[in-house]
Amino acid sequence: MSNVNMMEFALVSEIKKYIDYDPTTGQFKRVGREHNTNGKIGTDHNGRNLCICVNKVTYQAARLAWYLTYGDIPKGMLVLRKDKDIYNNKIDNLFLGSFEEAYENKRVHKNNKLKEKNIILVGGKTYRVQIWRNGKFVFLKQVQDLEEAKKLRDDFLAKWRATRRVKVKK
Repeated sequence: MSNVNMMEFALVSEIKKYIDYDPTTGQFKRVGREHNTNGKIGTDHNGRNLCICVNKVTYQAARLAWYLTYGDIPKGMLVLRKDKDIYNNKIDNLFLGSFEEAYENKRVHKNNKLKEKNIILVGGKTYRVQIWRNGKFVFLKQVQDLEEAKKLRDDFLAKWRATRRVKVKK
């Protein structure tokens, strides 16, 4: 599956000939085909994305939902889910974000003993706070207390998010 650029997106009117999207339920249905299970469509790709094929072009369901509702997606932006559920494509669950926000929106890895993002236990004594920015980890600070590390991380992310939000016309 290739990642589709906006230039490769068919016109909304062309897609709507084949696909019906309900923004309140987040469900996609094929136009004129109700014989498959509940009329729902989409393929789960390794639990990462729900994908929908239209005219032999595969689209990520969240990107397709955004495109059908709001139009073009700005260059360098991704369509992310607030609840991280690949099957929840309701328009109020989707938002535009950068690659950094996508990294922040990821789940905590199963081998992370602290169960905290962006905080690493160093030598069993101190906690290193590092944030993913511009394609690399940025070291913030190394502290003695886990609660202090959480506060430092959360304060930094709140300030950063406040400067990065994209306004969308609705």
